[in-house]
Amino acid sequence: MAKSFKGNKSKRDGGGFLALPFIVIDSPSYQALGFAARALLIDIARQHTGSNNGRLVACAKAMRPRGWNSNGTVSRALKELQASGLLIQTRLGMKPNRAAWFALGWQSLDESNGLDIDPRTYRTGQYKMPPMVKALTPIKGVAVAE
Repeated sequence: MAKSFKGNKSKRDGGGFLALPFIVIDSPSYQALGFAARALLIDIARQHTGSNNGRLVACAKAMRPRGWNSNGTVSRALKELQASGLLIQTRLGMKPNRAAWFALGWQSLDESNGLDIDPRTYRTGQYKMPPMVKALTPIKGVAVAE
């Protein structure tokens, strides 16, 4: 009576898998995401091999085959994911052909050449922090208390 999934192909379909911890799914940051941001997070996390966190991409070349046809939707979802702390940008993208890189916020950063952030300052769990209070936009004729 084997209780382990390892080596027991009758227990699950083969291939790799995505480890998305319950603490992430149950976090207020994840719960506040829109459906596009949740779907994009899954598609970006699909690229994680266990040794490339920090080099995940969301460029059109990688996202189009997964059904992402709107650059605007991807851009909005990326901003939402970064604001939530679930996705951390590790390298800035530049035209014409340098893709931005990202890391999953619940996984440790895998060091590699080309990162724009210092791996020693990278911290997991930023998604657990309370959301920043958005700055109030002054409305003409209404005083804002400071």
